[in-house]
Order: sequence, then structure tokens, then C-alpha cells
Amino acid sequence: MESTSKRIGQMGEEIASRIVTRRGKMKIIERNYRSRIGEIDIIARDRNTLVFIEVKTRAVLNAGFPEDSVTQYKQEKIRKVALYYLMSHGYNPNSIVFRFDVVSITFTGNDFAHPSIKYYKNAF
Repeated sequence: MESTSKRIGQMGEEIASRIVTRRGKMKIIERNYRSRIGEIDIIARDRNTLVFIEVKTRAVLNAGFPEDSVTQYKQEKIRKVALYYLMSHGYNPNSIVFRFDVVSITFTGNDFAHPSIKYYKNAF
């Protein structure tokens, strides 16, 4: 049986995917990219920029805002996974433009229809 937090996370990633594509110029290349060293929620292209997007979703704020959980450690892990992605897909990390964005989604109470969404471009 799937946990509630996993379902909430999946809902958040679905919402984030819609936000990313609605922003106009971004196209999703891959979702839930997994490597031996970690995962990146969304990889998109914004014109000539490759965008690695971390999605954080919470239904309660007992542990703080979702974006607060993208700690230095988490950022370093995402950077390593992104580098692995670039190299394994034939990109030269020194000759491609890329950035790291964060999407923070908070559901308040039982209101899953109207989440609070914050998009941080160039988050780290």
C-alpha cells in the first residue's frame, strides 16, 4: 500500500509538471530521473538552458516550508546527479547552460484543489 506522503509527493510532482509546461517556454525532457547516486524530479529545457527541478510538497507545515528541506546537502546531491545526467547523456558540463530550480507546494488542511505554489528559478 502506498503511503500518504508518497501520494502527496506524486500529486505535487504532477502539479509542478503542469506549472513548468505552462510557463510557456519550458519543455519537460524527463520526470523522476533516477541514477545510482540519486534522483531528479523534473528535467526540462528552457530555450537553450537545461533545468533540473526539485519538487517539494507538504500537507502540513510542522517541519517547516517545503523549500526549507532543500538543504546544502540536498543541493550537493542534486548537483552530483545532474552532473551524472549530463555526462551519461553526452553533454559537456562546461559547454552547456544549466540551472537548478525548486518548486514548493503546500496543501493546507484538506484543500488539495488550491495548493500554495512557489517557483524558485535559479534556486541554488
